[in-house]
Amino acid sequence: MRLFSTPIVSIAACLLLIGAFVAGLATPWSAIRDRVAPVARPAAEEHDDHAGHDHAAHAGGEPGDHVDISPTARANLGLKTGRVRRRDFVRTLHIPGEVVEAPGHSTADVPARVAGVVTAIHVAPGQAVRPADPLFELDLTGEALAEAQSRLLDDLQQITTLQAELDRLGPLTAGGSVAAKQKLQLEYDLRRVEGQRHTRVQELLIRGLTRAQIDGIITNQELVKTVTIVVPRFPDTHGATRNDAQVSSTSKSVETDDWEYTVESINAHPGESVAPEKALARLARHTRLYVQGHAFERDVPVVAAVGDREAVAVEFGGEGHGGIDGPVGSPGSMHAHGNVIEGLKVRYLDNHVDPVTQTFAFYIPIENQVLRDAVDEQGRVFRSWKFKPGQRVHVRLPIETLEDRIVLPSEAVVTEGASAFVFRLSGRHALPEPGPDGKRLYEEEFQQIPVAIAFRDSESTVLAESSQLKTGDLVAMNRAYQLLLALRNAAEGGGGGDHHGHSH
Repeated sequence: MRLFSTPIVSIAACLLLIGAFVAGLATPWSAIRDRVAPVARPAAEEHDDHAGHDHAAHAGGEPGDHVDISPTARANLGLKTGRVRRRDFVRTLHIPGEVVEAPGHSTADVPARVAGVVTAIHVAPGQAVRPADPLFELDLTGEALAEAQSRLLDDLQQITTLQAELDRLGPLTAGGSVAAKQKLQLEYDLRRVEGQRHTRVQELLIRGLTRAQIDGIITNQELVKTVTIVVPRFPDTHGATRNDAQVSSTSKSVETDDWEYTVESINAHPGESVAPEKALARLARHTRLYVQGHAFERDVPVVAAVGDREAVAVEFGGEGHGGIDGPVGSPGSMHAHGNVIEGLKVRYLDNHVDPVTQTFAFYIPIENQVLRDAVDEQGRVFRSWKFKPGQRVHVRLPIETLEDRIVLPSEAVVTEGASAFVFRLSGRHALPEPGPDGKRLYEEEFQQIPVAIAFRDSESTVLAESSQLKTGDLVAMNRAYQLLLALRNAAEGGGGGDHHGHSH
């Protein structure tokens, strides 16, 4: 028997099939789901991730714009919060530079000044010394110096002889036994020899002996055979110099308030025969240094405008700075804040252009600071200075002042594409378990707030007036990038709809 043997019956059957299909589509999916999997919904309710959370705090926020931070996560991040404040912000131009020695002030060579053989070295590289502290012992070997000393002794003996003869002839001349002409001749010879003695003294000073050593020759009637090379005195802060002896027969140190000099290098060894022009050591005085900035031609007007009227700041220990287009908050641009010295003045702008870098140098004097003093078993002091020649710095030159603005640390603002965000503390949720000390612990909820940036550098970000933040809001002052990662990771891990990120 054939089904649907007539056209009318076939058409009717097709209409019935189409009607059944349409009715099936109209059946609610929830009814089908309940019939197929009746236990799925209760199971989901048993694992509600938001049990115990106050979702009223999310009012006004967009789905997925909150992240919860547990006390453990906050401690691991080192997260800091603070109130939003308004203040004036000085916009600065950052120019790279380095610490250099002050010409004519920071270093000095110590020459032998006399020919001799090194018999002892009293210092070591890195040791702190004072003016007149002993550096080297030399046995004199120069014939010229020995002859000059011998001539001085001859003059001294002649002076003694002539003076004794005058003393003898004095009474005889007065009594008429000896002619006055003979006495006058002796007086003339005495003045001539005394003049020679003065010349011999000046010669010995030029050859490297000190006034004290020459006085010893005159007093003891003996030649100097050994000399001690001592620490000279640098020019003082006013540029004046003192004529202290550089070679001394005594090892007593001059009493000063501080160890200003350090031995940078020693260029001799025991047993070495040295000439008068030989530099035995190099001393450094790093109490005052210069910061040398390197400005491009476009920056020269800013440097010239600052001059010595406005204060500049120098940042030590930084790893660079992000410009206004830099990705502040990303790991590659996280700035290692170093020491900043403020209130400095630009001393002068160099009149030459570096032919290699095409930059102009300008100089800022700085006072150094003692980092540490170490004393060895012999009582020698080894001094380390905080600022060292060759150290990289960034010079901050003031450009303009932005008045009454919201200013946040740059680590509080994170950028993502063309958008920038700050995380505002929007609520706290008590945890069921207390802390180790028995006190109640809270999970903090941070809301992602879009902001507009007016200016930013490595340390600070100035927000535009259109930003949603208000004075007094409590925000995360650092780790904004990590908070954004936690929010994005939670969203990718299945958070959506009314869910928001968790970081435990």
